[in-house]
Parts: sequence; structure tokens; C-alpha cells
Amino acid sequence: MNIAIDIGGIVGFRGGGIERVVVQLCQTMTRRFPKDQFYIFDLFGEGAFVKKIQAENVHHCYYFSGKNGALRKYRGEFQELLGVLVHNFISENQIDVFYVSAPFLATPDVGQNAVYQSQWFEKTAVVAQLYDIIPYLMREKYLPTKQDYEKYMDCVQLLHWADGVLAISNSARDDAIKAFGLEPEKISLAYLGNSGDFHKIDAKGRESGSL
Repeated sequence: MNIAIDIGGIVGFRGGGIERVVVQLCQTMTRRFPKDQFYIFDLFGEGAFVKKIQAENVHHCYYFSGKNGALRKYRGEFQELLGVLVHNFISENQIDVFYVSAPFLATPDVGQNAVYQSQWFEKTAVVAQLYDIIPYLMREKYLPTKQDYEKYMDCVQLLHWADGVLAISNSARDDAIKAFGLEPEKISLAYLGNSGDFHKIDAKGRESGSL
């Protein structure tokens, strides 16, 4: 299977928890499924990220997005061209699954990047990562203007048409179902702590009780 990984979650949340989640998830996937091929879809020039998950089955595909990232701007004049680029990337690498690591990159606090459109993917399955919907639940603080709210809800549409959604917790899953009406059966749980840094321990007696 050929799996594409969009690294927006790295660029938009550098140094934060979301970056660590994406890196650890990618490291785990590439290690556990060595026969599958992983293609990094990079519009940002993030070679440093690729080094973190370097493996024989990982391929870095960087595409220059123009001066000041014009190609990837939210509803920019080149959005149609971005769609062509995504379509060609999928076709050239025979992508079966496209993983969107951060569906909410259109919001102002993370760069106002373009939102993927369903028609760009045709028969390729799209899986989107869901961390939380705090900006929506606290929209008076995080989405104070009509424009901010509309951008956020534009991102929510991706969750609706995606073939699958990976939620990091039951609460995130339940919130999305209740707030946005997402179909429960399309949301799977991918808990945190999936890297090799976490492992089972054999705790007995007093040690078990203290834990």
C-alpha cells in the first residue's frame, strides 16, 4: 500500500504537542508496516521532519509552493493549481491513502493555508487527524470574527467528506459527533503514546499500589 503523509501538522504546530503526535505516529507506522511505502507530501520544505522518520520505505516529495507560499494560501488565486498538483502527486505515486495530519490549517493562528477539496482525490481514501474542537467550543475567544468562524467551519467540511477520521481521545470523538454531526462509524481512535518511548511494565505489590 502507498500512503501519503501531509506534514501540515508539523509546520503549523512546530515544537508543540501536535508536532510530537504526528512525528510519533509516522515513526510508528513506517516501522510497523515496512512493506508499505510512505510518501511525504511537503509544500513547506521541511527536510528536517523527514530526517526524524527516515527509513527505506519513506520518500520525501517536496513541491515549491511559490513566493511566500502563494500556492497554498486559503482560497487563493492558485487554489485550482494546487488541486492539479495534489492530483498529479497522487497519480504519480499511486497513492492509496492520503493522511491529513492537521485539517484546521486554514485558521489564522496557524497560517491561513488552503483546505483540501474532495474532488482532488477521486478514488484515493482520505484520513484526517482530529485532536480536539476547542476553538469551536470556545469560539468567542478563538473565532471572534465571522471570517474566522467561516474558515474554521470550512475545515470541518473536510472531516465530513473524508473517508475516515482518527481522533486522539473519546472526548474529541464525542465532541465532533455532537457538535458537527459526524458519523460515529467513520471515527476511529488513535490514542497518544504510540511511540517506542512507551511500553508495558510489570508492576507488582507496593509499586503497583503506588501507581
